[in-house]
Amino acid sequence: MRNVTYPLFVILFFLVLLFTCNVMNKQQSEQQKWLHEQAQLGKGYRWLYQDSLLGVRALAKLVEGELFFEKMSIFLQDSVRYTNTTTLFTTQFDFLPIVQHLPNNQHEVLMGIVDTNQNYQILQIKLSPQLPTILDTLPFFDGQNTDIDKDGKVEFKGYLAADEPYCAECDSVYYNPLLFYEQGETGFCLDSALTRQWCQQHYGGFKGFYPNRKWIVPLKTRGNLVW
Repeated sequence: MRNVTYPLFVILFFLVLLFTCNVMNKQQSEQQKWLHEQAQLGKGYRWLYQDSLLGVRALAKLVEGELFFEKMSIFLQDSVRYTNTTTLFTTQFDFLPIVQHLPNNQHEVLMGIVDTNQNYQILQIKLSPQLPTILDTLPFFDGQNTDIDKDGKVEFKGYLAADEPYCAECDSVYYNPLLFYEQGETGFCLDSALTRQWCQQHYGGFKGFYPNRKWIVPLKTRGNLVW
């Protein structure tokens, strides 16, 4: 019995070894393929979004191993409707751009942008074949999207400033409101009532929708400033 068991053990060992090597080789080949694709991304343009009405194209750029984009153009019905050659863009791991086709032949594109201080924000672009293009800057959403005020619509939230939003051990902070947005038929819109309510609850008052380091406000709640 012992003579039979030993050859079976050897055969089983080599089968496991062969399977392990195949898996490792596959993982290594996939990693090499990914690295090669990343290296090639900086040499040409890439479609970040494309459907029958609208397309977003930009030049891929590697910055310290991280993938960004520049020289972005938005095509609307096969015509270039918007071009930006000065801003550095990010898709945040392909989460962006967000594209909505709105009523009245309008279209909305949300694209991540990065300034010289590595502050991440969102550029909101509203386009129409007839009307001028509308631009706005939104905070980079934190990803914790919930229906906070129970109105049946999901709220998206974030800070415009990259400053620390709170100080766990302090009793005052620089004024930096948490902005809330809702996604509706006209695109992403600021929920001013919810933003005011948040400022009242955490800062004890509302001093506008923009951060201001000249204002030091008392911190009514300690710890994490979210609901």
